[in-house]
Amino acid sequence: MHVNGEKYKVYYLYLNYIKNGDELILILSLSTNFKNLIHLDLDKSNLSDKGIECLSDCYFLKNLTHLYLDNNNISDKGIKYFSK
Repeated sequence: MHVNGEKYKVYYLYLNYIKNGDELILILSLSTNFKNLIHLDLDKSNLSDKGIECLSDCYFLKNLTHLYLDNNNISDKGIKYFSK
């Protein structure tokens, strides 16, 4: 991510109370700005199993040490995407 010509690294991202969480995850998964992300908070972001499936395929997950998914619409099926 560049701001005023300087390069910044994103380590923490808080995206709470998002109306369209599944769409947000799709956008995040296509971005290259989050390769250093270690903390992702998606509490109350209306995520479904489809959003979780997309999230589980994101390249930046390998560096995450904290992932918060409280209060979303995720079933056991969605959680299984992280076990592959």
